[in-house]
Amino acid sequence: MKITKKGQVLIAAVFVMVIIAVLGLIAASVISTESYSVVKKLQGIQALNIAEGGIRLTVATSLAATSNLSQEVNYGPINLGAGSFLVKFSNKTTNQCDVQVIGTVGGISRTVWITFSNLSGLQAIAQNYAVYMGGNGSGGGATLNGNTTIHGDVFAQNLLTTGGNATIWGDVSSTGNITGTGTIHGTTDPNAPQPSNVPVVNTSYYDAQLAIAASGVSSITLGGITTYPLPATTYIHGNFTTSGIITLTATGPAMIVATGTVNIGSITTLPNNLTIIAGGKITLGGNCSRGNNDLFYSSTNIEVGGNNVGSPKANAFITPGVLTVDGNVNIDGLIYGGTSVTLSGNNNITGLVLGNNVNIGANSNLTLSPSSMNYNGIPGFTPTASSSAGISNWHEGY
Repeated sequence: MKITKKGQVLIAAVFVMVIIAVLGLIAASVISTESYSVVKKLQGIQALNIAEGGIRLTVATSLAATSNLSQEVNYGPINLGAGSFLVKFSNKTTNQCDVQVIGTVGGISRTVWITFSNLSGLQAIAQNYAVYMGGNGSGGGATLNGNTTIHGDVFAQNLLTTGGNATIWGDVSSTGNITGTGTIHGTTDPNAPQPSNVPVVNTSYYDAQLAIAASGVSSITLGGITTYPLPATTYIHGNFTTSGIITLTATGPAMIVATGTVNIGSITTLPNNLTIIAGGKITLGGNCSRGNNDLFYSSTNIEVGGNNVGSPKANAFITPGVLTVDGNVNIDGLIYGGTSVTLSGNNNITGLVLGNNVNIGANSNLTLSPSSMNYNGIPGFTPTASSSAGISNWHEGY
């Protein structure tokens, strides 16, 4: 069959039209796919915004209104904006829990996780940490020597070094490097941000007591074999010293304030609920016996002699200077050395250790114990009005 020029033109035109139609279909498919992708991206952004809104709404309503976070239960979906959110709680304790909020828009979900605590101040630190270094903000470091065992989290500002056979049953973080041969049974986070600002002791209460003591009685020295009943308050312009077999007694809370040094002899027995405040050094001799709920504050430094008798509860040792605990001592409560803390070997510490530089001797055991005492009730560590419960460990994902 003979094809004319007109027929050839018609075939070419049909071929061109088919190609244009195919290209049009391809273009429409690409545009449709891109539009779908844009919509899904927009819904993903909306879902993340809803998850963030759900977190803030949960904190402002449910969490802020309860005193026992262990009772929180999962709930949702709750409608918000163009979508909804679900709330899930985990790792719940009385004062802290992990929160997961899942925001969803058009079948696309995004998740926000946080840790929420209704604690503040020193109590918030004691909730998770057995040892916290860098308390005065200038940053120091920490050394954990061989065979030291820590049950609880550890934080160090600057450098953390773990010696041979040191073992930490908890998470470890540092603003610097984490080095050494110790074993860490938890997460390790070097070069991390500081989790929380550690309260620095406010000395105004103690300074006021020392100012009163400047008009007190002269130095007191107790020797021999003596039982000495303490009045509610003893103000001393000078030193307080015991030597020999001394038993101090009190019918209620008692306080000794000395502008000079306080030296508690080796065979001295202290009563419960005793506060000792010294302008100079406090020395607790080896084999002396402390009471429950005793507090020791020195403006300069504290030394706790080895082999202190017994295991008294809720003791606080506080100094903006240097604090040293010799070997074979049991302490339950707070150890705070604004300049440094040195714990010689074979100590058993239950509670919280704070210091700018911390050196923990071999064969020591330290155990987290947020219930050892009311940390925020210790003079010098009461949270300010601006202190509040907080959100930490915020992260987002699918």
